[in-house]
Amino acid sequence: MTADDFIEGVLGDPAEDDDEARGAWRVDSLERAEWAAARYAKRAAEVNEVVAARTAWLDRIEAWADAEVTRIERDLNWLEAKLTEWHRRILADEPRRKTVRLPSVTLTAYRSPDRLIVRDEDAALEWAKRAGEVYVRTTEALNRQTLRKVLRAAPVDDVFAPAVDPATGELVPGLEWERGGVRHCIKDVQT
Repeated sequence: MTADDFIEGVLGDPAEDDDEARGAWRVDSLERAEWAAARYAKRAAEVNEVVAARTAWLDRIEAWADAEVTRIERDLNWLEAKLTEWHRRILADEPRRKTVRLPSVTLTAYRSPDRLIVRDEDAALEWAKRAGEVYVRTTEALNRQTLRKVLRAAPVDDVFAPAVDPATGELVPGLEWERGGVRHCIKDVQT
């Protein structure tokens, strides 16, 4: 018998699962106060131990999950590329077949609009200030809506084309167009 067992026996330690005994138990002496304080410290240390173990386990679980997600996403990207390639071949033969329904997924092709991409906000803003206040908001941010309406893409056979001011023919620094095209996506994934 350990000293703790002896003290708990003398002081009448209520069992953790005996609510009636725990409700009736009282600190009514210096010995019981010290016993309760020591037990409190021991239980608080146990909580800290459990929390530390949980943190270590969660770190390991998160590292494992990150590695698994990276591995799975690599496979998803490969599969998406293969399905998109297949769908492109179908569209080449049947241009009106924008949607292909499979038991597991639906492949959809849709036209996306050209997007104005701001590569260098400061350079584009300087140009916009010189070119006309319609291009600049009072907060000194580019008025992208107006820029999209007015600027044109340079005649370059590439996905990205320099932005051109049609009034002056000037290439606009810091801006370029990303040409729209057929975008592919996977929808309605059945798991």
